[in-house]
Amino acid sequence: MALPEWMLHLSLLLTVAVVLGLLARRVGLPITTFIGGVVFGGAMGFLAAFAVPWLDRLTATALTVAIAYGGFIIADHVLGVSGVVTTVTAGVVLGGLAQSRASAEVRAVWHEFWESLEYIANAILFLLIGLAIEPSLLWEQRMAIVVAVAAVLIARPLAVFPLMSALERIMHIPPVGWRNSLVLVWGGLRGGVSLALALALPETLEHREMFIAMTAAVVLVTLMGNATTIALLMRRLHQSFQGA
Repeated sequence: MALPEWMLHLSLLLTVAVVLGLLARRVGLPITTFIGGVVFGGAMGFLAAFAVPWLDRLTATALTVAIAYGGFIIADHVLGVSGVVTTVTAGVVLGGLAQSRASAEVRAVWHEFWESLEYIANAILFLLIGLAIEPSLLWEQRMAIVVAVAAVLIARPLAVFPLMSALERIMHIPPVGWRNSLVLVWGGLRGGVSLALALALPETLEHREMFIAMTAAVVLVTLMGNATTIALLMRRLHQSFQGA
């Protein structure tokens, strides 16, 4: 009896994730750890999406928790790939397939549950980053922080504007316009995922404190600068559009 095509694809993804995990442990390359997390997280997300239509709303919600935390533990402690990347990828895949696989009732429960959990998790993350960083560390790493903030602010428009132009040409989407692209650039906030990745760095990693300080500074700058001024930017852009 031939296996369904989706099972073959899923088996291939899991095999690739295991191989990349073994390579990450042996070679120690961060890119291998990252790609392994993407592959394993994608496989977990597809597996969960396949099972959702046969589950009630509470069981489906419990499955998302199992995928998030179980996937992290398996990826980080068994496969040797990035647990954070695995969880994020599984969430993106499952969320993308939810419209076609989950009922409206299940999606409503997911939204309420994860919105509450996200609020609590973000509060805990910022508390942990506050405990992990002392003001003296930020001052000691001030040059690295300046470089990190500048790199993030410069890299965002260099990525968004060419990408939007390419999508308009290749995918034939309606013109996005420089105003909407500018909002996408200024709306590039950093938050919980960035902090979680920084705090998940091994204790033995050289310059770990520097990476944590850089990440925390970038998060604070985007939250205190970009987030508080994006409404003003949108109003100004709307006014300039009307006056054009």
